[in-house]
Amino acid sequence: MNSNCLLPDASTSTSQNVDTRGPKVYPIDQDVPKIQFFQTPKPVVRPTLPDQICPNSEISKFHKPSLPVIKKQLEQLRNKLSEIPNVEWRRHIDHLITLTLQQQSDIDLLRSCSMGYEQWASGQLKKFGSLLCEHANLSFQKKKLEEHEKLVVKEKNVIESKVDILEKERKRLESELKDLRPFKEKYKDSLKEMERLKSSIETFKKTAKLNEEKLSKTNELTKNQSLIEAERNNLKKQLEELQNKENGKIKELEEKYSLAQKRIKVLLTEFKCEDEKKDSSDESALKQKISELEEKLAKEKKLRTMEVKTNSSSENNDPHDGLSRTMKRELSLRDAEINRLKVECAEKAEEIIEAKSQIDEAKHSKMELREKLRRKKEEAQTARNELKVEQEKRESLEQRLNDMEEKLKLKSKSMREDQVGLLIMFHFISWR
Repeated sequence: MNSNCLLPDASTSTSQNVDTRGPKVYPIDQDVPKIQFFQTPKPVVRPTLPDQICPNSEISKFHKPSLPVIKKQLEQLRNKLSEIPNVEWRRHIDHLITLTLQQQSDIDLLRSCSMGYEQWASGQLKKFGSLLCEHANLSFQKKKLEEHEKLVVKEKNVIESKVDILEKERKRLESELKDLRPFKEKYKDSLKEMERLKSSIETFKKTAKLNEEKLSKTNELTKNQSLIEAERNNLKKQLEELQNKENGKIKELEEKYSLAQKRIKVLLTEFKCEDEKKDSSDESALKQKISELEEKLAKEKKLRTMEVKTNSSSENNDPHDGLSRTMKRELSLRDAEINRLKVECAEKAEEIIEAKSQIDEAKHSKMELREKLRRKKEEAQTARNELKVEQEKRESLEQRLNDMEEKLKLKSKSMREDQVGLLIMFHFISWR
């Protein structure tokens, strides 16, 4: 039988020509493919209607089965009429089948009509299958939507209950907010106080840094205090040594000055005694010489008077020339001695003046050293006073720093407690 025939002959049908229409049966060993829903159906080609089929077409060339086979196929076709969704087509085909069975005529036309209707029915079945798939998909989606609607309704009920609870909570929180307004104002005041305390803490930190710098300076001064004391002791020792040296020099100069004064006095006394002795000895010698000279003059006068004539040359000579020469010589010697003594006195006076100047210089240096010593003592005293003042300042600063640290600790504790309380209240309010 030809493969294009939709109603094959039962006698000629073999295992190779199996009717694949209807549901497919799978063996146990073979995996059944899963039905995929929500698939778009394939396009169905609309079959040609029976009235459009020409009776002299190629369908008449098909193999004409026997009459019982045709009757059997017609019965099968009648049994399959229930699958045709269109009522008019079903009635029309049923009427044709009855006419064919009663009159047994126009089998070719019926056959062609049955083939056309079979093709049309297969297309309609495919459409119906696709519609069934769509219906199944829609029913599945409908079930899901119903379940989702149920869940939405449940969630809506839960949300409504939560909304009621939240409304009650909101009313309660509004009542609490009215009570918490003063706390909010206190919180704002505490924030302002915190800002003020932060600024004060910054100022305290700056002052603390300055105090630390001052403390470091005072510590450096205290470290240098030992060096200053050592230098002061060295200066004291040097001053004492200088004083001892100056005192020794002053004593030596004073001794030299006293010795010089004593020597000057001795020299003056000696000079006076010598002058007196010389004056007295000179006067006696002059008197003796004068007397001797007078005697000589008298003798010479006598001799001259006796020898006037013989010694004319001696008459012309002055008898006082020898005496005057000797006296001049003696006076010149005396003047020379006096000049020598004057020079020695001038030298002694210069030595005395130099000694006095040295003594004055020693006194002046002693006064300068005493002034330096006094200044050093004053500087040491001022340094001691400054160190005492710095120590007092450092102690006061340390005390102030300790007080400030205690105050800051207390303020930080109170601020932390206030912040914790305010944060708890703020989180509680925001949570509500």
